[in-house]
Amino acid sequence: MKKTCLFLIVIVVLTAGLYSCHKEELAKGVFTATTEHFTNKDSKTFLDGSYYSWEVNSDLIKVLRHESSSNILKKGTYRATSVNSTTNAAVFSYEPITDEEDVTGTSYINSYYAVFPASIFSSTPANARCEINLPAHQYTDASGRLKNAPMYAESNETSRNLQFKNLCGIMRLSLTKNGTSISRIVVTTSANKINGKYNVAFSNGLPSLGNPGMTIVDSNHSIVLTCAEPQPINNGHDFDIAIPAGSYNTLEIKIYDDDHSAVCTKTLEQGTLQINRGEYTVIILNGNSENHELDFVIDRVLPGLFTVSSTGLQVRFSPGNLQWRRGGTHATADNNLTGTIGEWQFAENQWDHKYNSNTNTESHYNSSNTWVDLFRWGSSGYNNVYPYILYTVASSAPGIIARNNYDWGVFNAISNGGNAPGLWRTMTQSECLYLFSGRHDAANKWARATVHGVNGIILQPDIWIGGAPSVTISWGSNSTFTEVSNDDWTLLENSGAVFLPVTGFLRIDSWNVSNTSWGNYWLATTSDAESCYLRIKSDNLDYSSSNDRRYGYAVRLVRDAN
Repeated sequence: MKKTCLFLIVIVVLTAGLYSCHKEELAKGVFTATTEHFTNKDSKTFLDGSYYSWEVNSDLIKVLRHESSSNILKKGTYRATSVNSTTNAAVFSYEPITDEEDVTGTSYINSYYAVFPASIFSSTPANARCEINLPAHQYTDASGRLKNAPMYAESNETSRNLQFKNLCGIMRLSLTKNGTSISRIVVTTSANKINGKYNVAFSNGLPSLGNPGMTIVDSNHSIVLTCAEPQPINNGHDFDIAIPAGSYNTLEIKIYDDDHSAVCTKTLEQGTLQINRGEYTVIILNGNSENHELDFVIDRVLPGLFTVSSTGLQVRFSPGNLQWRRGGTHATADNNLTGTIGEWQFAENQWDHKYNSNTNTESHYNSSNTWVDLFRWGSSGYNNVYPYILYTVASSAPGIIARNNYDWGVFNAISNGGNAPGLWRTMTQSECLYLFSGRHDAANKWARATVHGVNGIILQPDIWIGGAPSVTISWGSNSTFTEVSNDDWTLLENSGAVFLPVTGFLRIDSWNVSNTSWGNYWLATTSDAESCYLRIKSDNLDYSSSNDRRYGYAVRLVRDAN
Protein backbone atom coordinates (compact mmCIF):
# COMPACT_ATOMS: atom_id res chain seq x y z
CA MET A 1 0.00 0.00 0.00
CA LYS A 2 1.36 3.41 -0.94
CA LYS A 3 0.84 6.15 1.62
CA THR A 4 0.82 9.78 0.63
CA CYS A 5 2.15 11.97 3.42
CA LEU A 6 2.71 15.69 3.69
CA PHE A 7 5.45 17.87 5.09
CA LEU A 8 3.65 20.66 6.87
CA ILE A 9 4.47 23.74 8.81
CA VAL A 10 2.24 23.94 11.78
CA ILE A 11 2.79 27.36 13.30
CA VAL A 12 0.73 30.51 13.19
CA VAL A 13 0.77 33.15 15.94
CA LEU A 14 -2.57 34.18 17.39
CA THR A 15 -3.95 37.58 16.55
CA ALA A 16 -4.73 40.10 19.24
CA GLY A 17 -8.42 39.35 19.01
CA LEU A 18 -7.88 35.90 20.42
CA TYR A 19 -6.61 37.41 23.63
CA SER A 20 -9.37 39.91 24.04
CA CYS A 21 -11.07 37.81 26.70
CA HIS A 22 -7.98 38.20 28.91
CA LYS A 23 -7.52 41.96 28.79
CA GLU A 24 -8.73 42.34 32.36
CA GLU A 25 -6.08 42.09 35.09
CA LEU A 26 -5.35 38.50 36.07
CA ALA A 27 -5.62 37.24 39.61
CA LYS A 28 -2.50 36.41 41.58
CA GLY A 29 -1.17 32.94 40.85
CA VAL A 30 -2.70 32.76 37.37
CA PHE A 31 -1.33 32.76 33.80
CA THR A 32 -3.16 32.44 30.50
CA ALA A 33 -1.54 30.36 27.77
CA THR A 34 -2.09 29.96 24.07
CA THR A 35 -0.47 27.62 21.57
CA GLU A 36 0.45 28.07 17.93
CA HIS A 37 -2.32 28.62 15.45
CA PHE A 38 -3.32 26.93 12.20
CA THR A 39 -6.08 28.42 9.99
CA ASN A 40 -8.74 28.75 12.69
CA LYS A 41 -7.58 26.90 15.79
CA ASP A 42 -4.86 26.75 18.40
CA SER A 43 -3.03 23.47 18.75
CA LYS A 44 -0.08 22.13 20.73
CA THR A 45 0.82 20.34 17.51
CA PHE A 46 -1.14 20.15 14.26
CA LEU A 47 -0.90 16.95 12.26
CA ASP A 48 -3.11 15.88 9.34
CA GLY A 49 -6.06 17.94 10.54
CA SER A 50 -5.77 16.79 14.17
CA TYR A 51 -5.77 19.57 16.77
CA TYR A 52 -4.50 19.04 20.32
CA SER A 53 -5.74 21.55 22.88
CA TRP A 54 -4.61 22.06 26.44
CA GLU A 55 -5.76 19.28 28.77
CA VAL A 56 -7.39 20.45 31.99
CA ASN A 57 -5.81 19.02 35.17
CA SER A 58 -3.16 17.14 33.17
CA ASP A 59 -0.99 19.81 31.56
CA LEU A 60 1.69 21.49 33.68
CA ILE A 61 3.93 24.41 32.74
CA LYS A 62 7.02 25.71 34.53
CA VAL A 63 7.25 29.51 34.76
CA LEU A 64 10.55 31.23 35.63
CA ARG A 65 11.73 34.69 36.72
CA HIS A 66 14.93 36.31 38.03
CA GLU A 67 15.26 38.55 41.08
CA SER A 68 16.09 42.14 40.26
CA SER A 69 19.27 42.38 42.32
CA SER A 70 20.96 38.97 42.46
CA ASN A 71 19.64 37.31 39.29
CA ILE A 72 18.61 34.30 41.38
CA LEU A 73 16.07 32.11 39.65
CA LYS A 74 12.56 31.84 41.04
CA LYS A 75 10.30 29.20 39.56
CA GLY A 76 6.77 27.89 39.94
CA THR A 77 4.65 25.12 38.47
CA TYR A 78 1.16 25.88 37.12
CA ARG A 79 -1.64 23.46 36.21
CA ALA A 80 -4.27 23.90 33.46
CA THR A 81 -7.55 24.60 35.24
CA SER A 82 -9.78 25.65 32.33
CA VAL A 83 -9.72 25.87 28.51
CA ASN A 84 -11.68 28.17 26.22
CA SER A 85 -13.45 25.77 23.83
CA THR A 86 -13.45 28.36 21.02
CA THR A 87 -9.84 29.60 21.06
CA ASN A 88 -8.17 26.76 23.04
CA ALA A 89 -6.59 29.41 25.30
CA ALA A 90 -6.09 27.99 28.81
CA VAL A 91 -5.90 29.31 32.36
CA PHE A 92 -3.03 27.92 34.45
CA SER A 93 -3.10 28.20 38.23
CA TYR A 94 -0.25 27.91 40.71
CA GLU A 95 0.50 24.36 41.92
CA PRO A 96 2.36 24.41 45.28
CA ILE A 97 5.54 22.32 45.08
CA THR A 98 8.43 22.12 47.55
CA ASP A 99 11.20 24.66 46.84
CA GLU A 100 9.01 26.57 44.40
CA GLU A 101 6.83 29.65 44.72
CA ASP A 102 4.18 31.65 42.89
CA VAL A 103 6.28 33.94 40.70
CA THR A 104 3.34 36.28 39.98
CA GLY A 105 3.50 37.76 43.45
CA THR A 106 7.09 38.99 43.54
CA SER A 107 8.92 42.09 42.30
CA TYR A 108 11.21 40.59 39.70
CA ILE A 109 12.54 42.12 36.51
CA ASN A 110 12.80 40.94 32.91
CA SER A 111 10.35 38.54 31.30
CA TYR A 112 8.47 35.52 32.42
CA TYR A 113 9.99 32.43 30.80
CA ALA A 114 7.88 29.28 30.55
CA VAL A 115 8.34 25.73 29.27
CA PHE A 116 5.93 22.90 28.48
CA PRO A 117 5.77 20.22 29.63
CA ALA A 118 7.08 21.30 33.01
CA SER A 119 9.17 18.14 33.21
CA ILE A 120 11.64 19.33 30.54
CA PHE A 121 12.85 22.25 32.69
CA SER A 122 16.45 21.74 33.80
CA SER A 123 17.92 24.93 35.29
CA THR A 124 18.65 28.57 34.61
CA PRO A 125 22.28 29.64 34.54
CA ALA A 126 23.11 33.27 35.34
CA ASN A 127 22.21 35.73 32.58
CA ALA A 128 20.46 33.06 30.50
CA ARG A 129 16.81 32.34 29.93
CA CYS A 130 16.82 28.68 30.90
CA GLU A 131 18.12 25.23 30.13
CA ILE A 132 15.82 22.42 29.17
CA ASN A 133 16.42 18.70 29.04
CA LEU A 134 15.06 16.99 25.92
CA PRO A 135 14.33 13.40 26.94
CA ALA A 136 16.09 10.46 25.32
CA HIS A 137 12.91 8.40 25.72
CA GLN A 138 9.61 9.34 24.11
CA TYR A 139 6.33 7.45 24.25
CA THR A 140 3.32 7.10 21.97
CA ASP A 141 -0.19 5.72 22.18
CA ALA A 142 -2.10 3.87 19.44
CA SER A 143 -2.43 7.07 17.37
CA GLY A 144 1.33 7.45 16.96
CA ARG A 145 0.83 11.20 17.20
CA LEU A 146 2.95 13.53 19.29
CA LYS A 147 0.36 15.45 21.29
CA ASN A 148 2.70 17.22 23.70
CA ALA A 149 5.57 18.66 21.70
CA PRO A 150 8.15 20.63 23.76
CA MET A 151 7.21 24.32 23.77
CA TYR A 152 8.53 27.62 25.10
CA ALA A 153 6.94 31.02 25.83
CA GLU A 154 7.94 34.48 27.02
CA SER A 155 5.98 37.52 28.17
CA ASN A 156 7.05 40.85 29.62
CA GLU A 157 6.64 41.68 33.28
CA THR A 158 3.39 43.58 32.71
CA SER A 159 1.66 40.63 31.06
CA ARG A 160 0.92 37.07 32.04
CA ASN A 161 -0.34 35.93 28.64
CA LEU A 162 2.08 33.20 27.52
CA GLN A 163 2.22 32.43 23.79
CA PHE A 164 3.79 28.98 23.53
CA LYS A 165 5.75 27.95 20.44
CA ASN A 166 7.33 24.65 19.46
CA LEU A 167 10.99 24.08 20.30
CA CYS A 168 11.55 21.10 18.00
CA GLY A 169 10.48 19.71 14.67
CA ILE A 170 8.74 16.38 14.24
CA MET A 171 10.15 13.44 12.35
CA ARG A 172 7.28 11.30 11.16
CA LEU A 173 8.12 7.69 10.31
CA SER A 174 5.44 6.27 8.04
CA LEU A 175 5.85 2.48 8.21
CA THR A 176 4.13 -0.26 6.17
CA LYS A 177 4.88 -3.98 6.28
CA ASN A 178 2.52 -6.95 6.26
CA GLY A 179 2.38 -9.17 9.33
CA THR A 180 4.42 -6.79 11.47
CA SER A 181 3.72 -4.88 14.67
CA ILE A 182 6.09 -2.27 16.07
CA SER A 183 7.04 -1.98 19.74
CA ARG A 184 10.01 0.37 19.68
CA ILE A 185 11.98 2.63 17.33
CA VAL A 186 15.52 3.91 17.94
CA VAL A 187 16.80 6.93 15.99
CA THR A 188 20.56 7.56 16.13
CA THR A 189 22.71 10.26 14.57
CA SER A 190 26.48 10.19 14.16
CA ALA A 191 27.19 13.91 14.59
CA ASN A 192 24.07 15.70 15.80
CA LYS A 193 23.02 15.92 19.41
CA ILE A 194 19.29 15.09 19.71
CA ASN A 195 18.67 14.75 23.45
CA GLY A 196 19.99 16.19 26.71
CA LYS A 197 20.48 19.77 27.88
CA TYR A 198 20.00 22.80 25.64
CA ASN A 199 19.97 26.55 26.14
CA VAL A 200 16.82 28.27 24.93
CA ALA A 201 17.29 31.39 22.79
CA PHE A 202 14.51 33.71 21.66
CA SER A 203 14.65 36.06 18.65
CA ASN A 204 11.98 37.75 16.52
CA GLY A 205 9.30 35.96 18.48
CA LEU A 206 10.66 32.47 17.78
CA PRO A 207 12.59 30.13 20.11
CA SER A 208 15.64 28.06 19.19
CA LEU A 209 17.91 25.56 20.91
CA GLY A 210 21.64 25.83 21.49
CA ASN A 211 24.28 23.62 23.09
CA PRO A 212 24.98 24.97 26.60
CA GLY A 213 28.67 24.15 26.29
CA MET A 214 28.82 20.82 28.06
CA THR A 215 30.55 17.76 26.64
CA ILE A 216 28.34 15.81 24.24
CA VAL A 217 28.41 12.11 25.09
CA ASP A 218 27.35 9.09 23.02
CA SER A 219 23.97 8.87 24.74
CA ASN A 220 23.07 12.33 23.38
CA HIS A 221 22.90 10.93 19.83
CA SER A 222 19.85 8.64 20.23
CA ILE A 223 16.12 8.86 20.87
CA VAL A 224 14.03 5.81 21.76
CA LEU A 225 10.31 5.87 20.91
CA THR A 226 8.35 3.23 22.84
CA CYS A 227 4.78 2.23 21.98
CA ALA A 228 2.32 1.73 24.86
CA GLU A 229 1.44 -1.52 23.09
CA PRO A 230 2.67 -3.01 19.79
CA GLN A 231 1.19 -1.23 16.78
CA PRO A 232 0.41 -3.20 13.58
CA ILE A 233 1.72 -1.60 10.38
CA ASN A 234 -0.02 -3.89 7.84
CA ASN A 235 -1.96 -0.97 6.37
CA GLY A 236 0.54 1.70 7.29
CA HIS A 237 1.07 3.54 10.56
CA ASP A 238 2.75 6.82 11.45
CA PHE A 239 5.09 7.37 14.39
CA ASP A 240 6.05 10.91 15.45
CA ILE A 241 9.31 11.77 17.18
CA ALA A 242 10.28 15.25 18.45
CA ILE A 243 13.77 16.11 17.25
CA PRO A 244 15.79 19.36 17.37
CA ALA A 245 15.85 21.44 14.21
CA GLY A 246 18.94 20.99 12.06
CA SER A 247 20.51 19.24 9.09
CA TYR A 248 21.07 15.52 9.50
CA ASN A 249 23.55 13.95 7.11
CA THR A 250 23.67 10.51 8.72
CA LEU A 251 20.65 8.99 10.39
CA GLU A 252 20.12 5.40 11.52
CA ILE A 253 16.65 4.07 12.28
CA LYS A 254 16.30 0.72 14.03
CA ILE A 255 12.80 -0.75 14.21
CA TYR A 256 11.76 -3.47 16.64
CA ASP A 257 8.73 -5.79 16.37
CA ASP A 258 6.39 -7.01 19.12
CA ASP A 259 8.94 -9.65 20.15
CA HIS A 260 11.49 -6.84 20.58
CA SER A 261 13.53 -8.28 17.71
CA ALA A 262 14.96 -5.86 15.18
CA VAL A 263 12.83 -5.79 12.02
CA CYS A 264 15.47 -3.78 10.21
CA THR A 265 18.14 -1.15 10.56
CA LYS A 266 18.22 1.56 7.92
CA THR A 267 20.76 4.33 7.41
CA LEU A 268 19.73 7.49 5.61
CA GLU A 269 22.02 7.91 2.61
CA GLN A 270 20.11 10.39 0.47
CA GLY A 271 22.00 13.43 1.68
CA THR A 272 20.94 16.05 4.15
CA LEU A 273 17.63 15.63 5.94
CA GLN A 274 16.38 19.02 7.15
CA ILE A 275 14.26 19.19 10.30
CA ASN A 276 12.67 22.61 10.88
CA ARG A 277 11.17 24.01 14.07
CA GLY A 278 7.42 23.53 14.20
CA GLU A 279 7.30 21.49 11.00
CA TYR A 280 7.01 17.79 10.46
CA THR A 281 9.11 15.90 7.96
CA VAL A 282 7.96 12.55 6.65
CA ILE A 283 10.17 9.53 6.06
CA ILE A 284 8.29 6.68 4.38
CA LEU A 285 9.49 3.12 4.99
CA ASN A 286 7.55 0.62 2.91
CA GLY A 287 8.23 -3.12 3.33
CA ASN A 288 5.54 -4.38 0.94
CA SER A 289 7.63 -3.89 -2.18
CA GLU A 290 9.07 -6.79 -4.16
CA ASN A 291 12.19 -7.10 -2.02
CA HIS A 292 10.20 -6.69 1.21
CA GLU A 293 12.81 -4.30 2.56
CA LEU A 294 11.95 -1.07 4.33
CA ASP A 295 13.38 1.72 2.20
CA PHE A 296 13.68 5.44 2.87
CA VAL A 297 11.56 7.99 1.04
CA ILE A 298 11.84 11.68 1.91
CA ASP A 299 8.84 13.89 1.22
CA ARG A 300 9.27 17.66 1.38
CA VAL A 301 6.67 20.33 0.67
CA LEU A 302 6.71 23.98 1.69
CA PRO A 303 4.29 24.84 4.49
CA GLY A 304 2.50 27.93 3.20
CA LEU A 305 -1.05 27.60 1.87
CA PHE A 306 -2.02 29.46 -1.35
CA THR A 307 -5.58 29.73 -2.64
CA VAL A 308 -5.67 29.26 -6.43
CA SER A 309 -9.39 29.04 -7.17
CA SER A 310 -12.69 30.67 -6.25
CA THR A 311 -13.75 27.20 -5.06
CA GLY A 312 -11.24 27.54 -2.20
CA LEU A 313 -8.69 25.08 -3.61
CA GLN A 314 -5.35 25.60 -1.87
CA VAL A 315 -1.92 24.34 -2.87
CA ARG A 316 1.53 24.07 -1.34
CA PHE A 317 4.69 24.60 -3.38
CA SER A 318 7.63 22.26 -3.83
CA PRO A 319 10.76 23.28 -1.87
CA GLY A 320 12.68 24.22 -5.02
CA ASN A 321 12.60 24.15 -8.81
CA LEU A 322 12.43 20.78 -10.56
CA GLN A 323 15.72 19.16 -11.64
CA TRP A 324 16.60 16.10 -13.76
CA ARG A 325 19.69 14.14 -14.71
CA ARG A 326 20.04 11.35 -17.25
CA GLY A 327 21.73 8.82 -14.97
CA GLY A 328 19.68 6.30 -12.98
CA THR A 329 16.04 5.29 -13.18
CA HIS A 330 12.80 6.09 -11.38
CA ALA A 331 9.18 4.97 -11.09
CA THR A 332 6.56 6.38 -13.48
CA ALA A 333 2.77 6.61 -13.56
CA ASP A 334 2.42 4.15 -16.46
CA ASN A 335 3.95 1.37 -14.34
CA ASN A 336 7.41 2.00 -15.79
CA LEU A 337 6.42 1.27 -19.40
CA THR A 338 8.01 4.54 -20.57
CA GLY A 339 9.95 7.47 -19.18
CA THR A 340 12.03 5.65 -16.57
CA ILE A 341 15.39 7.03 -17.75
CA GLY A 342 17.01 9.46 -15.33
CA GLU A 343 16.27 10.81 -11.88
CA TRP A 344 14.13 13.73 -10.72
CA GLN A 345 14.58 15.88 -7.62
CA PHE A 346 13.74 19.30 -6.23
CA ALA A 347 16.51 21.87 -5.81
CA GLU A 348 17.93 22.00 -2.31
CA ASN A 349 17.06 25.69 -1.89
CA GLN A 350 14.29 27.86 -3.27
CA TRP A 351 16.79 30.26 -4.85
CA ASP A 352 18.81 27.57 -6.66
CA HIS A 353 19.06 27.65 -10.44
CA LYS A 354 21.66 26.19 -12.74
CA TYR A 355 22.64 28.48 -15.58
CA ASN A 356 24.06 31.83 -16.64
CA SER A 357 23.27 33.46 -19.98
CA ASN A 358 24.88 32.00 -23.11
CA THR A 359 25.69 28.65 -21.48
CA ASN A 360 25.57 25.78 -23.96
CA THR A 361 23.82 22.99 -22.07
CA GLU A 362 23.65 20.22 -24.67
CA SER A 363 26.29 18.07 -22.96
CA HIS A 364 24.53 18.58 -19.61
CA TYR A 365 21.27 17.07 -20.85
CA ASN A 366 23.15 14.02 -22.07
CA SER A 367 25.27 13.58 -18.94
CA SER A 368 24.41 10.96 -16.38
CA ASN A 369 25.77 13.10 -13.52
CA THR A 370 24.73 16.69 -14.31
CA TRP A 371 21.46 18.07 -12.99
CA VAL A 372 19.51 20.37 -15.33
CA ASP A 373 16.51 22.60 -14.57
CA LEU A 374 15.08 24.02 -17.82
CA PHE A 375 12.53 21.89 -19.67
CA ARG A 376 10.76 22.02 -22.99
CA TRP A 377 6.98 21.72 -22.88
CA GLY A 378 5.66 18.33 -21.72
CA SER A 379 9.10 16.70 -21.50
CA SER A 380 8.14 14.50 -18.54
CA GLY A 381 9.47 11.33 -20.17
CA TYR A 382 5.98 9.97 -20.90
CA ASN A 383 5.91 8.25 -24.31
CA ASN A 384 9.69 8.71 -24.16
CA VAL A 385 9.47 12.51 -24.51
CA TYR A 386 12.54 13.17 -22.38
CA PRO A 387 14.16 16.46 -21.33
CA TYR A 388 17.07 15.83 -23.74
CA ILE A 389 14.75 16.01 -26.79
CA LEU A 390 14.91 19.09 -29.04
CA TYR A 391 11.60 19.66 -30.85
CA THR A 392 12.13 20.43 -34.54
CA VAL A 393 8.69 22.04 -34.88
CA ALA A 394 6.27 23.20 -32.21
CA SER A 395 3.59 20.77 -33.38
CA SER A 396 5.78 17.83 -32.36
CA ALA A 397 5.48 18.81 -28.70
CA PRO A 398 2.62 17.40 -26.61
CA GLY A 399 -0.63 19.34 -26.31
CA ILE A 400 -2.54 19.66 -23.04
CA ILE A 401 -0.58 18.49 -19.98
CA ALA A 402 -2.85 19.57 -17.11
CA ARG A 403 -3.10 16.65 -14.65
CA ASN A 404 -2.00 14.07 -17.21
CA ASN A 405 1.19 12.10 -17.78
CA TYR A 406 2.92 14.84 -19.77
CA ASP A 407 2.93 16.86 -16.54
CA TRP A 408 6.33 16.35 -14.90
CA GLY A 409 4.90 15.99 -11.39
CA VAL A 410 2.01 13.70 -12.32
CA PHE A 411 4.13 11.20 -14.25
CA ASN A 412 7.36 10.98 -12.28
CA ALA A 413 8.56 9.87 -8.87
CA ILE A 414 10.61 12.76 -7.47
CA SER A 415 13.24 11.41 -5.10
CA ASN A 416 13.00 14.06 -2.36
CA GLY A 417 9.32 14.77 -2.99
CA GLY A 418 7.74 11.51 -1.82
CA ASN A 419 9.42 9.35 -4.50
CA ALA A 420 6.11 8.25 -6.02
CA PRO A 421 4.27 9.36 -9.19
CA GLY A 422 1.14 11.45 -8.89
CA LEU A 423 2.06 13.52 -5.83
CA TRP A 424 2.70 16.79 -7.67
CA ARG A 425 1.44 18.81 -10.62
CA THR A 426 1.96 22.03 -12.58
CA MET A 427 -0.35 24.98 -11.89
CA THR A 428 -2.77 26.01 -14.63
CA GLN A 429 -2.97 29.53 -16.03
CA SER A 430 -6.33 30.20 -14.33
CA GLU A 431 -4.81 29.14 -11.00
CA CYS A 432 -1.83 31.44 -11.53
CA LEU A 433 -4.17 34.31 -12.40
CA TYR A 434 -6.15 33.72 -9.20
CA LEU A 435 -2.95 33.49 -7.16
CA PHE A 436 -1.83 36.95 -8.33
CA SER A 437 -5.16 38.72 -8.78
CA GLY A 438 -8.04 36.73 -7.29
CA ARG A 439 -7.27 35.67 -3.73
CA HIS A 440 -7.76 38.02 -0.80
CA ASP A 441 -5.43 41.06 -1.02
CA ALA A 442 -3.65 39.36 -3.92
CA ALA A 443 -2.07 42.58 -5.23
CA ASN A 444 -0.13 42.97 -1.97
CA LYS A 445 1.01 39.38 -1.58
CA TRP A 446 4.04 39.39 -3.87
CA ALA A 447 7.24 41.38 -4.19
CA ARG A 448 10.39 41.55 -6.28
CA ALA A 449 13.34 40.54 -4.16
CA THR A 450 16.94 39.40 -4.19
CA VAL A 451 17.47 36.30 -2.04
CA HIS A 452 20.96 34.87 -1.51
CA GLY A 453 22.14 37.03 -4.41
CA VAL A 454 19.44 35.78 -6.81
CA ASN A 455 16.65 37.97 -8.21
CA GLY A 456 13.09 36.71 -8.27
CA ILE A 457 9.68 37.16 -6.64
CA ILE A 458 8.50 36.31 -3.14
CA LEU A 459 4.92 35.11 -2.70
CA GLN A 460 3.10 35.51 0.60
CA PRO A 461 0.93 32.61 1.77
CA ASP A 462 -2.77 33.25 2.41
CA ILE A 463 -1.95 33.52 6.13
CA TRP A 464 1.52 34.05 7.52
CA ILE A 465 2.67 31.13 9.67
CA GLY A 466 3.74 32.53 13.03
CA GLY A 467 2.43 35.99 12.16
CA ALA A 468 3.85 38.50 9.71
CA PRO A 469 7.67 38.46 9.95
CA SER A 470 9.46 41.71 10.79
CA VAL A 471 10.97 42.23 7.34
CA THR A 472 10.70 45.45 5.32
CA ILE A 473 9.65 44.71 1.74
CA SER A 474 7.67 46.77 -0.75
CA TRP A 475 4.83 44.28 -1.24
CA GLY A 476 2.94 44.61 -4.48
CA SER A 477 5.64 46.83 -5.93
CA ASN A 478 6.46 46.49 -9.60
CA SER A 479 9.75 48.36 -9.33
CA THR A 480 13.21 47.26 -8.22
CA PHE A 481 14.32 44.09 -6.49
CA THR A 482 14.53 44.45 -2.68
CA GLU A 483 17.71 43.01 -1.16
CA VAL A 484 16.67 40.50 1.51
CA SER A 485 19.29 39.44 4.06
CA ASN A 486 19.85 35.74 4.64
CA ASP A 487 18.42 36.00 8.15
CA ASP A 488 15.34 37.82 6.90
CA TRP A 489 14.79 35.22 4.19
CA THR A 490 14.93 32.49 6.83
CA LEU A 491 12.17 34.31 8.73
CA LEU A 492 10.09 34.67 5.56
CA GLU A 493 10.56 31.06 4.49
CA ASN A 494 9.71 29.73 7.96
CA SER A 495 6.59 31.90 7.84
CA GLY A 496 5.41 30.25 4.61
CA ALA A 497 6.89 32.41 1.83
CA VAL A 498 7.73 31.02 -1.61
CA PHE A 499 10.58 32.35 -3.76
CA LEU A 500 10.65 31.92 -7.55
CA PRO A 501 14.12 32.76 -8.89
CA VAL A 502 14.88 34.14 -12.32
CA THR A 503 16.29 31.31 -14.41
CA GLY A 504 16.70 32.30 -18.04
CA PHE A 505 15.41 29.94 -20.72
CA LEU A 506 16.53 27.53 -23.43
CA ARG A 507 16.24 28.92 -26.94
CA ILE A 508 13.82 27.37 -29.41
CA ASP A 509 16.35 25.81 -31.74
CA SER A 510 19.39 25.20 -29.52
CA TRP A 511 20.65 24.25 -26.07
CA ASN A 512 21.90 27.76 -25.31
CA VAL A 513 20.56 29.65 -22.29
CA SER A 514 19.25 33.18 -22.84
CA ASN A 515 18.42 36.12 -20.62
CA THR A 516 18.94 34.95 -17.07
CA SER A 517 17.55 38.29 -15.87
CA TRP A 518 14.13 36.78 -16.64
CA GLY A 519 12.35 33.94 -14.90
CA ASN A 520 10.03 31.82 -17.06
CA TYR A 521 7.85 29.07 -15.56
CA TRP A 522 5.57 26.74 -17.49
CA LEU A 523 1.86 26.60 -16.62
CA ALA A 524 -0.20 23.51 -17.50
CA THR A 525 -2.47 25.33 -19.97
CA THR A 526 -2.40 25.63 -23.76
CA SER A 527 -3.48 28.54 -25.93
CA ASP A 528 -4.07 27.40 -29.50
CA ALA A 529 -0.65 26.16 -30.71
CA GLU A 530 1.22 27.74 -27.79
CA SER A 531 1.51 27.06 -24.06
CA CYS A 532 1.09 29.41 -21.12
CA TYR A 533 3.76 30.57 -18.73
CA LEU A 534 4.60 32.92 -15.86
CA ARG A 535 7.34 35.44 -16.65
CA ILE A 536 9.28 37.46 -14.07
CA LYS A 537 11.10 40.50 -15.49
CA SER A 538 12.70 43.56 -13.95
CA ASP A 539 9.94 45.83 -15.21
CA ASN A 540 6.81 43.66 -15.14
CA LEU A 541 5.21 40.40 -14.07
CA ASP A 542 3.36 38.51 -16.82
CA TYR A 543 1.03 35.63 -15.96
CA SER A 544 -1.45 35.78 -18.85
CA SER A 545 0.66 35.10 -21.95
CA SER A 546 1.68 32.08 -24.00
CA ASN A 547 4.68 31.13 -26.11
CA ASP A 548 6.22 28.53 -28.41
CA ARG A 549 6.44 25.08 -26.81
CA ARG A 550 9.99 24.55 -28.04
CA TYR A 551 11.36 26.93 -25.40
CA GLY A 552 12.90 25.46 -22.28
CA TYR A 553 11.45 27.00 -19.11
CA ALA A 554 11.71 26.31 -15.38
CA VAL A 555 9.13 24.13 -13.61
CA ARG A 556 7.86 24.73 -10.08
CA LEU A 557 5.38 22.11 -8.96
CA VAL A 558 2.54 22.31 -6.45
CA ARG A 559 0.51 19.83 -4.42
CA ASP A 560 -3.19 20.12 -3.65
CA ALA A 561 -3.69 20.75 0.06
CA ASN A 562 -7.46 20.15 0.27
